[in-house]
Amino acid sequence: KQWYQRRVRGTKMATRRTRKAGGKYDRRMSFDDVKDERMLVMVDKLCVWMGGILDEKLNRENLIPQIRNGVLMCKLAAEVQLSVDDYVSSNDDAGILPKKGPQNFSQECGNRSMEARENVMKFLTWARELRVPESSIFSPDDLLKLKGKMNVVNTLLAV
Repeated sequence: KQWYQRRVRGTKMATRRTRKAGGKYDRRMSFDDVKDERMLVMVDKLCVWMGGILDEKLNRENLIPQIRNGVLMCKLAAEVQLSVDDYVSSNDDAGILPKKGPQNFSQECGNRSMEARENVMKFLTWARELRVPESSIFSPDDLLKLKGKMNVVNTLLAV
């Protein structure tokens, strides 16, 4: 794994490049192509929030590779579900919220396997039950085929 230095608005920041099998850099897995500084701040905040909840070290470079098979998203849903349960038990007017997080998700699966797609679908079903607006829900291909990284970020932030 190579480290490189780059200047980010006057500060040096060491980041790790994401590599494909075979050693080639895969730009689709990082957020190098995002030019809007506000979007990058959102990604950073998401990494801090998710990393704190899941006790993982997440950053712009490793976020997509880490969540791509859906396992961390299902674990995040299970952790958030604990807060949902507390909220429902203490509020009479909580409305309809999910009663449980994603169940029976595959812990060990490849990034583009059928199990990964099922994990992502379980997370998205849970997010819909949580009443995340449909306009904020990403499609499975946004993550699995790397078609819309920022759509994934928006969904996770909406949770």
